[in-house]
Parts: sequence; C-alpha cells; structure tokens
Amino acid sequence: TEDMPASRAANGEEFDDYTYWAGDDPQARAAFSASARQVRAPSGERMGAVLAYQEITDLMRAMRVKDEFVSSVSHELRTPLTTVLGYLELLTDRDDLPPDAAAQLQVAQRNARRLLALVSDVLHVARAGAGHLVLRPTQTDLSSLVREAVDTSRPMAERSGVALHVDVGHRQCATVDDQRLRQVVDNLVSNAIKYSSDGDEVTITLRVGDSVELEVSDSGAGIPAAEIPHVFDPFFRGAQARDDQISGTGLGLSVVDSIVAAHGGEVTLQSEVGRGSAFRVTLPLG
Repeated sequence: TEDMPASRAANGEEFDDYTYWAGDDPQARAAFSASARQVRAPSGERMGAVLAYQEITDLMRAMRVKDEFVSSVSHELRTPLTTVLGYLELLTDRDDLPPDAAAQLQVAQRNARRLLALVSDVLHVARAGAGHLVLRPTQTDLSSLVREAVDTSRPMAERSGVALHVDVGHRQCATVDDQRLRQVVDNLVSNAIKYSSDGDEVTITLRVGDSVELEVSDSGAGIPAAEIPHVFDPFFRGAQARDDQISGTGLGLSVVDSIVAAHGGEVTLQSEVGRGSAFRVTLPLG
C-alpha cells in the first residue's frame, strides 16, 4: 500500500511516470503511469497533492512483445555467429594460406567478433529490461580483473595516442560476478578511449574499503549537460558521436548500468565539455 501513488503523494513525495499494474488477473489487469505534485499555500504550508494518471496498458504490452522479440532474435543469431567464428579461427591457424587470403580472413574474423559483441549487448539489454539478468558471484581479485581489461584496451589506446594510467593496488578482492564486472570495465575503458583524442589521458582507479569504488576518468571531449541524463539509456548516442561518426551502438553504458544495478550498486557521471568525463561505479561488498 505504501508504494501506491496516493500514499506516496500523501507522504509529501513528488514523482513523474511512476508505473504500476492494477488487478490480479494477468490477462485483464491494467497498467498506469502516475505523476504527483505537492500543493502549497503562499506561506509554504503543504495543503495537499495533485495526481495525474494515464493508462498505458497497450504501451506496456507492446514493449514486452518488443523485448521478447529482440531477445529471441539475438539468441538465435548468436549460435550461427559462434559457429562462423569457430571455423574462421580454424582457418587462420593454418600455415598454408597465401598472405592475401590470411589478411582477408582476419578482416572477416574481426567483423564477425564485432557483430557477436553487438548481438551479445542487445541480448544483455533485453534480459536486463525483462528482469532476467542472472549473476554468478564469486570471490574475485578485482585488481587483476581491471589490469587484464585495461591491457586488452591498450592497442586501441596506442592507435589513438591516448595514455592509460592504472591505479588498482595489489590484490583487492570482493564477491562479484567476474564476467559481468569485466564487461563493465571493458565498456567504460573503451568508451573513455573512444571519446578521447591524441594526447589525452584515461585514468582507472580501484579502491576496496567499506565498498568497491571503480573510477574511469578521461581528459577528452566531455559530455554536454543536456545529454548527461540520457547517457545510460539504451541506444542513446550523443551529438558528437553522430557528428564525428564515432562507431558504436549506444548500448555500452546501458549494459554497465544494468550490471551495476544487478549488483546492488550505482554508477554516476561527472562531465564537462572540453575537460573530460569521470564514471564512478560503487558496489556493496559481497
């Protein structure tokens, strides 16, 4: 009862687009979006609240169908892509290939990996949106995990002329899903490099105390204030990414946000145009 819009408004809360389902029958229940504002006298005394409701049943059901479709298609695409990559790896391991054929296979392999990564991100976002993101927590050396992720991104940084600085200490451990957290680090570091230019710097720091704190900061282009509230939305791409034709799908930060939320943590962003950005991930100790 305390979570219903009227109760929240009576307790002095103001909110927008609070979504909930009404009714016990899954086939007949309705979805509503509610917003609330407090009404105050000229003296500032609270006199009551105004609530606005909108029925969004059809919209919610359409979104569910969309998520199920995206999840199904992404799952079906992964199997043939994995098979294609397996045979490409077998071919590239051969010693009797002409140099031009080997180079062409490497291009095919690189693009197949990019496509598999994209499909995996889409599937991840669909599962997270449906509440099906499953974690497998284990005791993990976060220092080693972060170093390995950064080392993977070094060739990309070197090609862009971006310096990487790592401050992760020695053997800092916590109970997390190591594969999922590796996705977080991979996405944040590659994103920082992607939006940096020759001569910029990316700094990765890790601290484990009362909580896990991971920060990835850069001295790159920065993000306009109007775009900051949307950077974690699926498929969102900023104006600079579109104007400069920076490759990407707009899914990386959405993946980061869903994984951090599944761990019970939060990710925050501070950014200023021309001065760079800092993403900070805070996780409870498992």
